[in-house]
Amino acid sequence: MWFVAVHIGAGNHESTNAAVDEANTCMRVALEAAARVLSAGGDAVSACEEAVVVLEDAECTNAGCNGPQVNLTTDGRVETDASVMSGSSNAIGCCGAVEGVRNPITLAVHLLRSQERRPQDRQPPLFLVGHGALAEAKDANLSTINYDDEPIHPRALIKHQDNATRYLLDTVGAICIDSAGHAAAAVSSAGIALKRPGRVGHAGCPRMGCCASNGSSTSAAYAFSCTGRGEHLVQGALLQHLERQVASMSAKAQVNDVINH
Repeated sequence: MWFVAVHIGAGNHESTNAAVDEANTCMRVALEAAARVLSAGGDAVSACEEAVVVLEDAECTNAGCNGPQVNLTTDGRVETDASVMSGSSNAIGCCGAVEGVRNPITLAVHLLRSQERRPQDRQPPLFLVGHGALAEAKDANLSTINYDDEPIHPRALIKHQDNATRYLLDTVGAICIDSAGHAAAAVSSAGIALKRPGRVGHAGCPRMGCCASNGSSTSAAYAFSCTGRGEHLVQGALLQHLERQVASMSAKAQVNDVINH
């Protein structure tokens, strides 16, 4: 038995029938991508990665390196954040303010896998930002994008130039539990509209955008992937609050407690 859930973020999404259909299709394709991994015996981290790659590539989400809905920085550039956590190893991989990595979640997973390998020489980083993150992606032969060859999507530029805030979109994410009972969670985002260059939101911060645990004899297993204004989520330590509560109340009570407080 396995489990997968995805989201395409809080925000004011378009409500036309076509937009709703596009969003539903995007999430269904992401679920199917993760399901293929899990049904074949793959691990939860890999399933999360496959789901989030689909969400990053979708045209209706504010995630990934390009697309009509991505939010740009004040100087009109695409900077992305992503993170992933394994509930079985407690390993984490995060990247922030990344420009030029086609699928930021793949870089986050690469950093997580480097942590799990536990090399005996140099300590691998779990969190990279900016130029260092892009350099690591290139060294790992991950797919990158050159905006001189693939310009920023014209609709994203128009939205930026108009300072458009009619449709405010946020983080995408996934949580999975594989057939071995291992949990994982992942998030990815292009951040808030008109953010300052170098800004890293909750999606790129360790245990702030997502967290997961297989549980123990005294605590329940869990996987969280959250969406909202990053500064508020980090300042309020939302996921840390949930982690503290997870062993002492039901899942429904946990959610209600967070919403009410």
